[in-house]
Amino acid sequence: MAKKVAILGGGVAGLTAAHELVRCGGFDVDVYELATAPGGKAASNVKPQSGTGGRHPLPGEHGFRFFPGFYQHVPDTMKRIPFPGNANGVLDNLVSVPLGGIAQEGKPLYTFPTAVPSRIDQWRQIFENWSDQAELGLAPGEATYFIGRLLTFMTTCDKRRFAELESISWWDYTDAANRSPQYRKLLAGGLTRSLVAMRAEEANTRTMASILVQMIMSMTRQGTMNRVLNAATSDAWIKPWVALLMSNRVNFSCETEVQSLQSDGTKITGVTVKRPNGTVDRIQADYYIAAFPVEVAQRLLVPLAPAAPSLGRIRHLRCEWMNGIQLYLRRDMPICPGQIICADSAWALTCISQPQFWRGVDLGRYGDGSVKGLISIDISDWTKPGTKVTNKRADQCNENEIVQEVVEQLRAHLTGTSDPLDPADLSSWFLDPSITFPGQATPVANSQPLLVNTAGSWVNRPEARTELPNLFLASDYVRTNADLACMEGANEAGRRAVNALIAASGSNARRCKVWGFSEPTIFLPLKKVDEILFEMGSGHPGIDRIASLKAAVLARSERRRRLARQPAGGPS
Repeated sequence: MAKKVAILGGGVAGLTAAHELVRCGGFDVDVYELATAPGGKAASNVKPQSGTGGRHPLPGEHGFRFFPGFYQHVPDTMKRIPFPGNANGVLDNLVSVPLGGIAQEGKPLYTFPTAVPSRIDQWRQIFENWSDQAELGLAPGEATYFIGRLLTFMTTCDKRRFAELESISWWDYTDAANRSPQYRKLLAGGLTRSLVAMRAEEANTRTMASILVQMIMSMTRQGTMNRVLNAATSDAWIKPWVALLMSNRVNFSCETEVQSLQSDGTKITGVTVKRPNGTVDRIQADYYIAAFPVEVAQRLLVPLAPAAPSLGRIRHLRCEWMNGIQLYLRRDMPICPGQIICADSAWALTCISQPQFWRGVDLGRYGDGSVKGLISIDISDWTKPGTKVTNKRADQCNENEIVQEVVEQLRAHLTGTSDPLDPADLSSWFLDPSITFPGQATPVANSQPLLVNTAGSWVNRPEARTELPNLFLASDYVRTNADLACMEGANEAGRRAVNALIAASGSNARRCKVWGFSEPTIFLPLKKVDEILFEMGSGHPGIDRIASLKAAVLARSERRRRLARQPAGGPS
């Protein structure tokens, strides 16, 4: 008889878990999702009441979606989702991004290749550009120093990475405080901004450096650092995915709020949900996969900590606001064939012009038919004062103030391009509906904040398997190789949850494939030497030679020694 599985959350992690359970067979799967449709943060929205004359509503996104080259789990899933006319399913809807851009106020747009160079002189040109280009303005030797930091990381053993680099911020590791303003803005800060869910001052070095290495290596493995979809995310990916799952008898209950999980101290005994009509039901299953985001987990799972201690540490994980806005334009503005970092923007804007990648999408069939261009923007810092039309923080502005400030910050960064943005170009906009404006006490609210990677946060991230034998976790706060709030981390977490469930159920189904990160083999001998040094209690030369890092490492080592001397139950 099939075992019943309740998946609590229908984002990327929940859909991945459902997909893998369908593949396994022997499970009846029900997905409960709070939103009106599955997809979570990855799902597209539409601008309400924007379609006229029989046209579709204008497409909107939580923020622009990009698929870094180090993604392995998401592409594997996409390949198994059928899509008309595509030999490789939804995977064929990904298109390579040839360039990236760094925009600074009053300077020309600097572009750099995100595809692998084919000749040695192209590699040399890349490094020379980073150190010599006037528009970047790095001090002599700073680009070389930064590359050296990455090389040091690649010679550091995994044990040291967890023991030392996990607790050191990327800002400190790259010595940003003692470098030029351009170095801090472009190398230490700009690269973390491009990853959206990481801030240089707070992100741990282990994760940040690992992701950068993977992005560089992806150029050689896949020929590009970055890909994007050829249409709105839901059209190109989410809707076909949900259709596939429904055709395999996965049941979806949308607009259903998970209110609480009940436990008898040894297992989950039921879940209380609120239906769209307001009625409250108690659902029961053999197994439960909690696939809701971290801010919901902090409310629903932490109370289970007496029976599952690992859930208690979720309370220490942090979220920030990183949400999107779309600008609909009266003309197309390709600007750059890739993502642009607005390096001087107070609100940490990154953007991309979408139509150049949406080749099969006729924007004339959307809205009132007049929209020709669409720029998707992520606002990654809501806590800094504006600098153009308001001095208020983004999270204290009304909608019009947010839009006007974003437009002016973007305009200031595009003045040096061959195609600057003119106010007359703007037709309308769409702000992520997760951002709401309740009133004066809480001028701005956000129903979908994003988990941020911080130094030392690994210890607070739980495994997919919990101490309760019928409860599993699938979300981007779960321990994964990606260790990042992203679609890849969510997909990997969904696979890990299913693998744990398969083991607990005694199923003979094949386990889900989980990939680790690979690094250049040329550094393996040096990593082995460092592992020996680490086991001997010696430091890494590339870390110890920076006084601030050496002090941080020594302080952490002393703290570990103090904890080891404390009796059980002592302070932490």
